Order: sequence, then structure tokens, then C-alpha cells
Amino acid sequence: MKIVYLSSSNIPSKAANSINVTNMCQAFYELGNDITLITPKYPNTLEEDIYTFYGIDKEINIVRIKRNNSKFGLIFYLIHVFFQLKRIQPDRVVGRCVYSCYLATFLGFDVVFDSHRPEWEGGKIYFSFFKKMVVSKKLVKLTLNSNALKKIYEKNDFMNQFRFKMVVANNGARIYPLDQKVQLPGKNTYKVGYVGHLYKGRGIDVIIECANILKNVDFILVGGETKDINYWKNRVIGENAYFLGFIPPQEIFKFRNSFDMLLAPYQNDVYTQAGFNSVNFMNPIKILEYMSSKKPIIASNLPAIEDILEHEINGLLVKNDDVSAWCSQIQRLISNQELSQKISEQSYQDFLKNFTWRSRAEKFL
Repeated sequence: MKIVYLSSSNIPSKAANSINVTNMCQAFYELGNDITLITPKYPNTLEEDIYTFYGIDKEINIVRIKRNNSKFGLIFYLIHVFFQLKRIQPDRVVGRCVYSCYLATFLGFDVVFDSHRPEWEGGKIYFSFFKKMVVSKKLVKLTLNSNALKKIYEKNDFMNQFRFKMVVANNGARIYPLDQKVQLPGKNTYKVGYVGHLYKGRGIDVIIECANILKNVDFILVGGETKDINYWKNRVIGENAYFLGFIPPQEIFKFRNSFDMLLAPYQNDVYTQAGFNSVNFMNPIKILEYMSSKKPIIASNLPAIEDILEHEINGLLVKNDDVSAWCSQIQRLISNQELSQKISEQSYQDFLKNFTWRSRAEKFL
């Protein structure tokens, strides 16, 4: 099948949505499809080789179109998308860009739109294009990245009439070698890890407080911008918290493999890089990537996470702001290796069965 993926993500970048897009393209390719990624090139795009940065196959065709955030920048971009679609003549279009996916339906191509939020939060003009796309017979499927998001859609009067087009397709992670590791910093035996952004709602304050209490454990945080790293460093009392900064996506799995356990202390308000509070509908890639490393996970007991992890079955779930409970569960895993191994093995098997990018891509086809 000839597939075109229409992206609105800034690629390459440090954003999770760019990881989603590139891994979906890789999964489509591995399923035997001819895949072309059409993506904007914004002025602030990283100057990195996309294939190397994300570790994707060079047989994936990538078309980058210069774009800025102005209205004319969008029009210019869509004109170029128009000509690319006419040139490629895909059997199916997949995407997360409302404007270009609507254009694809208008041109008569079969489209699967991949939604990761209530699209009406994008504003009146944005949602008007989304509605035009949804009513089109050429929108063959609307994929939603969590069961919680599907429930939100079904409560919307306009969207409920199109529930027959909706399919839940949870996010995914790659299957990486488990034996590739790195040397981690710190003097303590046990290494507790966090991988991801350091901005609001990610529970970094909880991790720092745990580090200040559990002096016999090293806490290592991978990711984050320099300003955020400096902010949190100033709140560390001891010398057992380490900030490693940004690691290229294709290298991060080695760090996850090297930890003794992984933390995901999401708070009640979880903001995306674009500023949306996603706590009620998120399907965090972080949790799925943690599961792919076959390490025990301690995470917040939020509904979106309980959709993936079950307490004491494939993870440990804790009230997100209860620091003493987080410390207690960390110590519990350190002292109870049988429990640690049990939940690690179950989470890994659940990942292989339900949460690979390949299994997600199959739902689009």
C-alpha cells in the first residue's frame, strides 16, 4: 500500500509528538508499505539528520516543506501538500494535521486522522476544518489514542454521530535490545530513573523530594531544557540527584535499560509542550517506553495511567502528591526483588502484546 503521512510536528525536535510520527512511519514501513512523510520545516527546526536522530529506515521518503506560523505560511504549506498528494497518488493518507488531512479528503483520498486531544480545543476555525473532514465519506477512520479520549468524543453532540468511525489506538513503543546499557553516574547501588520533559505537571518536585529523603539511592533524570534543569538543580539538597539533559531518541533505551526502576509521577495537571492540559485523555508514551525496558515502574494512580498499569500486577500505582508513599514504594522494590521481577515481566509481556508501534499501525490499515 502507498501511504502518505501528513504531519504538523516540528521534525526533528525534542517533542513527543515527533517521536510518535516518526515511529508510526517506521511501523508502516515494516508492515511492507511504501511510506512518505510530509512534514513542515519551521525556522526553529533542529539541524539534525532525521533518519539518524530517530533511528528510522532511510527507505522512508521524507518531504520537508518550509513553513512559518503565519496564515500565509499555512496557505503556502497547503499548496505544496496539494501538489505532493497529486504527484504521489497515495492509497491511504494518515495524519495529525487537520488542515492538510481535510485537503486530502477534499481531493478524494482515503484518510485516517489520528487524534490525541479533543480537537475542538484548537479554536473555531481549526474545529470548522476538522468538522468538514469528519463529515466527509473519505475520512474512513478516526483513531483516538486512549479510551478516555474516546469517551470524551462520545459526549460531544457533534462527534457522537460519527462514533462508528472511531477506533482506539493506544500509543506505542519500540522493541529494543534489553542487554544494551550505559554507565550511570552516582555512588549508590540503586539507580532510580526518570526519562522525559521537566516542565509543569511531570512531578519533578516529587522526585526531588524523594531524593532529598532517600540519601542511599541515586535519582537520575534524563531529558529537559537547560533552564528547567537549572531550576530543579537548585532544589536538590544532597548529591544523589543527577540531570543528564537531552539524549537523542535512538539512544534513550540504553539509559532505561540501566535503571533499577523507573518513575512517572504525573500530577493532576499535565501540560503538553503546546500548553494543553492532557491529564484527562493522555496515553503517555513514557509509560509504554518504560514497559519496553522490562524494568519495574512506579506511576501516579491517574485514570489514564490505570488504563495501562494495574497496581501490583504490572506496576505500582501511588497517589501522585504523596511523597512518603513514593519513598515507601521505592524502598519496597529495593527490598523485594521478587515483586520487582514479577511486575517487570508482566509489564513487558503486556507491552509486547498491546503497545508496540507495529500493533498500533495495524489498526490504521
